[in-house]
Amino acid sequence: MLKKILFVFILALIGFSGMMASNLFAACSSTTCYGKIHRIYYHSSGVLYIETDGDESVLGCTSPSGAYVTLPSDDPNFNRKYAMLLTAISQQMPIGLRIYTGSPTCEIAYLYLDD
Repeated sequence: MLKKILFVFILALIGFSGMMASNLFAACSSTTCYGKIHRIYYHSSGVLYIETDGDESVLGCTSPSGAYVTLPSDDPNFNRKYAMLLTAISQQMPIGLRIYTGSPTCEIAYLYLDD
């Protein structure tokens, strides 16, 4: 009986640590979100909306729907930033998204990838 209880406890512990590890790096602060991309879509207005597995509502800006950061198509580095986003998605890598503080749409200032 004790072996069964210990076995169930170990399985539960492994499951819990796996859940913790999957969200270990997902976080947003007042200036940055770091995590995996959950959703990305290009709106007809010319704005790319990006949602991570972090909480964009804590950013020091006005997040559209409380869940997105934005990348307008008229950004001079739009193509480079978009390429980095697509790389992070295709490689399932976490990415850092630094926003312009106080931006009315949580516009991305720069991005970074870590190995």
